Amino acid sequence: MSRKRRAAAAAPPATPAAAPPALWWRVAIIVLAGVLAYGNSLSGPFIFDDDATVVENASIRDLRSTAVFFPERELPTAGRPIVNLSFAINHAIGGINVRGYHLVNLAIHLLCAVVLFGLVRRTFEIACTAGGAGSQSAALKGPTHINRLDIAFAVALVWVLHPLNTEAVDYITQRTESMMALFYLLTMYVSARSLALRLPAPRNPAGKPDTTNDETVTASTAHTMRRFMTAPRRRRSASRATRSGSPI
Repeated sequence: MSRKRRAAAAAPPATPAAAPPALWWRVAIIVLAGVLAYGNSLSGPFIFDDDATVVENASIRDLRSTAVFFPERELPTAGRPIVNLSFAINHAIGGINVRGYHLVNLAIHLLCAVVLFGLVRRTFEIACTAGGAGSQSAALKGPTHINRLDIAFAVALVWVLHPLNTEAVDYITQRTESMMALFYLLTMYVSARSLALRLPAPRNPAGKPDTTNDETVTASTAHTMRRFMTAPRRRRSASRATRSGSPI
């Protein structure tokens, strides 16, 4: 084994960089805004299709039964096994206590807002990285790091507070729409993260990697992750420490 390999094997794993405070306080405000806006809805009664979905839905009574995944055709959850499973979990924990169902609806809505925040932020980072890597359009340079966070923050805040989402949060049966939105946003977010891994690191006019801007940090992390995914198994343990510390 060469000296370089021995040194690499003996080196202690690096500590992943923590997410910046500027990110976390924005996420906290988004969640707090949603809780304050919808906190008074937790005691709202079952209405309209909620009786068929929850109160009269025999398929959610036993979480261990396969009937959970096959609700009757006349039910609002017919053909939606994941939604029906979520109601079954609610029923297993709190019966038909309406507060638990409202809490889950609110939690899903808040998760949508947080994922949307991350999606908009990552989309700007991809555009800026592509612009810094030789894109033909100088406009892709985009706003600064703080501006990108502010734009993502504003978009997520509008999402979490917009009255058009009230029905999906307050109307228990409409959890179907919220869960669809969550999975859709997660799909787009994961796609954005995957795309970021394929972008080259930005370079300055001298042809060397540019280490003076935050776009380089994103591209460098993506490059490291790409090397990690393609490295042999014996080298992966040393590469894990280079993952991005920001989960959003």
